[in-house]
Amino acid sequence: MKKQNASKKESSKFKKFLKIYVVILLILMALFLGYVANSLIKYENNQNDVYMANLIEKLKKESKKGKIEKMVDFSDLQISEFENEKTTISQGLNYILENNNITYKLNEESTEENLVYNIYANDRLILEVRLNGSKKENRLGLLTFIDWKIDSIKNKAENGLYICDILVPSNYSVLVNDKQIGEAQIKQNSEESGLSQISKYIDIPHDVTYQIPQLLKQPSIKILDENNNEVQYENKDNVFTVQLEFKKISDKQEALKEIKNPPKIMKIAEDWSLFLTNDLTGRLHGFYNINKYLIKDSDIYKYAYNWATGVDITFVSKHSLMYPTFSKESISNFEIYNENAFSCEVYLQKNLRLITGKRIEDKMHERMYFAYYDDTDDNKDNPTWKLVNMQSIVDTNN
Repeated sequence: MKKQNASKKESSKFKKFLKIYVVILLILMALFLGYVANSLIKYENNQNDVYMANLIEKLKKESKKGKIEKMVDFSDLQISEFENEKTTISQGLNYILENNNITYKLNEESTEENLVYNIYANDRLILEVRLNGSKKENRLGLLTFIDWKIDSIKNKAENGLYICDILVPSNYSVLVNDKQIGEAQIKQNSEESGLSQISKYIDIPHDVTYQIPQLLKQPSIKILDENNNEVQYENKDNVFTVQLEFKKISDKQEALKEIKNPPKIMKIAEDWSLFLTNDLTGRLHGFYNINKYLIKDSDIYKYAYNWATGVDITFVSKHSLMYPTFSKESISNFEIYNENAFSCEVYLQKNLRLITGKRIEDKMHERMYFAYYDDTDDNKDNPTWKLVNMQSIVDTNN
């Protein structure tokens, strides 16, 4: 009996030892597996692309928390006077990271142990990341990798985190975050080439592009027309646009109803055509008949005078005018800029016979620009319609 009891005790101790051994073995296995998993995760996370992708996600989280300035050096960031005073840098960067396509590219300054990455928002450089790879790790005798550490993250957005362009007619006003912008913010004045001459005499709206750099995020924008009424705008790729539109009327009779004391457009066109072929009557090859349609000392006036007084007019081929002199005449496609300026498309065909007997169809197809303007010196304020510019229209059907 004593031997049996001793045997049972020894068996019980062995089972207890075995259980402890198994538990210890399981713990060691768990620790080993944890170490293996941790090694694999650390190896994966320190691969360059994975590291940068995780870093960008961290930047998003920290900016959302309002703590981005602890990660990124923004000491040289200039902030526009038009920025909302309540907007923080964290809010600005978070807006950029969440609303743009974020990419990164390895900088040429990089070395094997010191990587430099540029971070872009829609292809615009915003941040520079410098990584230190002086610490290398070897796990499991198989995995060797660099344990990357951040040396610095610096602002590289030279014109601020957010830049916007605002394209509006020149007679409109713009408020950015409730502050009115002015000439200092003009990036470009764009004027349709045909209107450049007429604008010397008549105030006509044209496209103006304002640029507001050094913002933190998309601002509140309000655009007011010439009557101080707020208008809707289009926003595409940070360009806010209100299209400049003039009244366009294709029908001649309808258009003439919109024009006060309309000029004799076709008569002016015919006389100009005759003048160019030295067929206009009057002194100086007809200059003193054509100049009544022109503003004194305007570019087209100077052109006409130079033509009348130059040698080229004497080289016009000898010819005679046929009957009818003009055919296929039309006036169409009016564009009314305001009550004192308009343009229209004029077409006519002048029929000539050369001295050799050959018949010529001299075609004129022009957009003619008119201004209601007084160029007299009598101070009587007596404006009339004047031709200030002409632009040839290319006939694509020929």
